[in-house]
Amino acid sequence: MIINSGPANNADDSPFLANMKTSESYAKVLDARLKHAQDLLDQLCNLKEKPTVDNALSVYDNILLELDATGLQAGLIQEVHPDSVMRASSELFSQKVSAFNNDLSLNRKVYDALAGIDLTNLDAQTKYYLQKT
Repeated sequence: MIINSGPANNADDSPFLANMKTSESYAKVLDARLKHAQDLLDQLCNLKEKPTVDNALSVYDNILLELDATGLQAGLIQEVHPDSVMRASSELFSQKVSAFNNDLSLNRKVYDALAGIDLTNLDAQTKYYLQKT
């Protein structure tokens, strides 16, 4: 039972580059996405109850959504933007996303939360996803 919890709550979901006219405004949007990913990671790592699809897997999915959005946007701007300041800023964000992804993949609390989800009553797709995550 894969649950789509919708778009990330605290991030700016306006069209890409709509509010990113300067390197400062660009950094503000991407920083907000990374902060939201960190807030979600903190939530996942500090679960007080038994991990479930709702309180663990959907939170993990939203972390990945934020990282994907930030990384893909930064990667595009890093390669094609005509302004060297924007390209340099994007390179920095690409590095931040990469570091966050590395830390996420090595985080034992995240592993424990996802491994602690009871697979008994889950559909085959969700079981497979959890087993491969």
